[in-house]
Amino acid sequence: MEYLVEVSPAALAEAEAAYQWIANSSQANAARWFNGLLDAIISLESNPRRCSLARESGLLPAEVRQLVYGLYRILFVV
Repeated sequence: MEYLVEVSPAALAEAEAAYQWIANSSQANAARWFNGLLDAIISLESNPRRCSLARESGLLPAEVRQLVYGLYRILFVV
């Protein structure tokens, strides 16, 4: 089953800020990091439940999962 992945404006803004921070040192590394991040997010289309529950999940009405990408956690609901 394929799932539709929607990225919130806030998450996109954070990713763009991280890209800019990395790009200050290396444009190539920033592009590689950002493309890898997008690939990780897109991978959620096929099997999002493979990811563990986030520690915040019990505090919210929805089941929140996390996908770890490097030092970043991608939080999402299915």
